[in-house]
Amino acid sequence: MTLQDLGDLGDFVGGVLLVVSLLYLAFQIRQNTIAQRVAAVQASVGAANDLSRALNLELARRGLIPEGICEAYEANLRPFLDSPSGRLWWSGNASHFDAEFRGHLDARLAAWARTTPAE
Repeated sequence: MTLQDLGDLGDFVGGVLLVVSLLYLAFQIRQNTIAQRVAAVQASVGAANDLSRALNLELARRGLIPEGICEAYEANLRPFLDSPSGRLWWSGNASHFDAEFRGHLDARLAAWARTTPAE
């Protein structure tokens, strides 16, 4: 086998590996796109769910739904509001609620902070 034959073989193998690499890259990009779409939908649904919980708390506070349901919503809302992203959400969205509700939820947050064990 001559040096020219080895060079031709190297070019062929390099071309095949290039095609395989491009196919793999295309597959990875497709998988990433799917994952990003799923994450966007999940974030959107999560935000809508959190807003629904907050609105239900407001309805219960105004006496439009029974108090027991309000307590259940607060219990479900607590893990979200106790998280850093939940506190950030509340600080950015509290102004959308009336002063009485803000006071109620701020008091609940303060009470939860006192009862949360130190990590």
